[in-house]
Amino acid sequence: MQAAQAPRHAADAGRRGRPQLTPGSAYLTQVTTFLQTHVPDQLRGRVMSIYSLCWNLLPLGGLFGGVLAAAVDARFAVLVGGALVAANALALLTSRRLRAIR
Repeated sequence: MQAAQAPRHAADAGRRGRPQLTPGSAYLTQVTTFLQTHVPDQLRGRVMSIYSLCWNLLPLGGLFGGVLAAAVDARFAVLVGGALVAANALALLTSRRLRAIR
């Protein structure tokens, strides 16, 4: 891409990304409101910190997935990501400590 075309491409990227902002903002507003209204006061700081940590660590997952896809294969990277999600879900579903929280 030539330097003279860079502003045009940046403007096009902004127009294409704009429709995704509204659903994303609506989702984040609903989830944050739900957490703040349903989590007990004494736990709200802990829950919101973990929630924020999860959202802020998302780019690292993309970085690791990209490195893995470049090193091995994109299908393998998706397989590893899916296996990690499944293992995490299984660990949470079978956790006695988590079930004891009421």
